[in-house]
This record gives sequence, C-alpha cells and structure tokens, in this order.
Amino acid sequence: MKKFFLLPLIAAMAMIISCDEESNNNPPYLPDAHTSYEGTLSIDTIATEITCDIIFNEAYSACDITINNMKFAPAMPPVNIKMASVPCSIGEEALHIVGDSIIPIIEMNGATLPGAAYIVKNFNGEIKDSDFRFSAAIGTMGVFTFNGNKLTDDSVELPEVTPSDSIDSPEVAPSDSLVDAGTVERPYIGTLYVTALDSTSFVCQDVVTELLITPANGSCDIYIKGAKFAERMPVTVNILLEDIKLEISGSTYTFLETEVITPKVEMPGGEYVAMSEYNFSYLSGTISSDKTTFSAEMTKGSFYYSSK
Repeated sequence: MKKFFLLPLIAAMAMIISCDEESNNNPPYLPDAHTSYEGTLSIDTIATEITCDIIFNEAYSACDITINNMKFAPAMPPVNIKMASVPCSIGEEALHIVGDSIIPIIEMNGATLPGAAYIVKNFNGEIKDSDFRFSAAIGTMGVFTFNGNKLTDDSVELPEVTPSDSIDSPEVAPSDSLVDAGTVERPYIGTLYVTALDSTSFVCQDVVTELLITPANGSCDIYIKGAKFAERMPVTVNILLEDIKLEISGSTYTFLETEVITPKVEMPGGEYVAMSEYNFSYLSGTISSDKTTFSAEMTKGSFYYSSK
C-alpha cells in the first residue's frame, strides 16, 4: 500500500526536477555583437533624437558605447560621447550594462577631447529584444536617459570605438609664447551674457579674458576662456581674436570691428585652430586699467562681457 502512495510523490518530484533542468537550460539573452539604436536622449525637460552604437567583446562581459550627435540647442555643436569597456552581465531575458566613474572621450567639431571633466556615473542600461534603455549622470550636466529601438538598416556603418588611446595635445600659453617685449598683458575675470541662436539667454560666470596689447602698432589679441553658446553645451571653449585694431586715449583703449573675423578656437585638451563656424561679424569694446567690456555678434549667437 505504501508503494502506491509513493508513486505520485515520485512522479511529482520528477516533474519538478524536469522543470528545473528545463529552466536551467534556457539559453542566455545575447544581442547582436555590433548594434545601433535610434531613440530619444533626454535631460530634465529637454530631449534630442540620436543614435547610440554598441560593440560587445567576444564574451559579452563588456561593451563600448558611443552616443552620436548629441545636440540640445541650435548653437551647440554636435557632440559624440564614447565610453570604453563598460561592464555587462547576461541574463535569460535581457542583457544588463552597469558601470560607474567612466572617463569618456568627447568629440566636437572634429576635435577629440579628454573627458575627465565629464565623468559618467551610475550608468545603468538594459537591452531587451529590440529595445535599449539607460540612465547615467554625465559630469555636472545632470542625469541623462535614453530610450531607443534597434536600427534594422543593414547599411549602417558602425564606427570603431577606441577611447583608451592616449591623446597628447600641446597647450598654448600666452605668457610663454605670445608675449613679446613691448606687449602689455591684462587679465580679467567676469561674466558672459549669452543670447543663443534660438533666442534663449543664459549667463556664463567666471569667464577669464586675457588681453595682449601692443601699443606700438595699436592692436591687441583677445583670449576669451571658458565660453559656451548653449546652456547645455557639455564643454566650454577658448576663443582667440587676433590683431584687433585699437583706438588709444591715455590709458583707455577702444575697438570696433565690423568686418568678419575668423577666430581661433581651442577645445579642452586641444590647440588653437581657426574655425569659421565661430565667425564674428561685429565686435566692440573698451579696455581700461581695471575693467573691460565688449559685445559681439557671431554665428553662434550674441554676447556681452563685463569684467568684475
């Protein structure tokens, strides 16, 4: 009689074991090794449409992620953010990407910039079926979220991601290489009041302006350090305006330029390069011994600078 009671129990145990084995044999979820996703990248109430590329290593234990053409305002140049070797973990239904304190490489206007000032923290992403979602804090800009779908166009070419390559760029220091005998150097710190192309206005605090004045030929070079022309622009730029003609009256200098000026622009970690994307069409200002003010119209908007 006991044998008859044991038979249903044995059968039930066999079914449980069989189900467990079947569950354990489910294959892990592995997305394509090279994939692009198209979707919306958001911060606060601002959103932009981008593509995001992912390249996995052979073991799917890490991936390289590129955020392409991030641009939150018309005056902001498009920015690529590249993150290398972000840790991954494989699940049965999804692949998880979780990393912290990732130093990215930033590309803007053809220049490659080190991203130490834009460390990516608390990157938390998931790929499931054809969807890719993530959230991450980037520098002091805030928390970004991305919600995208896999691109199915086979013609999409994925870029190579090599953020680990070192980048050594020379720095231009006016005090070392640009100050000649007879040149007066005047540094100031002040506020840049910017009106962007979309008519939004914002303020850049503690912008440094260095003036290299050559009284003998009535000209000066103007360095504007730490400028940006979109409030969400992830990096600031340094601008050099060379050979600006001066009117001299005692210790006061004035200048007025109405012809197009092509400035030299320095991205962080780069060097000064002439960039017509930042052309000035108007520049007017005054320089005294303890203060400078100037206003400008340029392709990225207009601004007014006043030193403290």
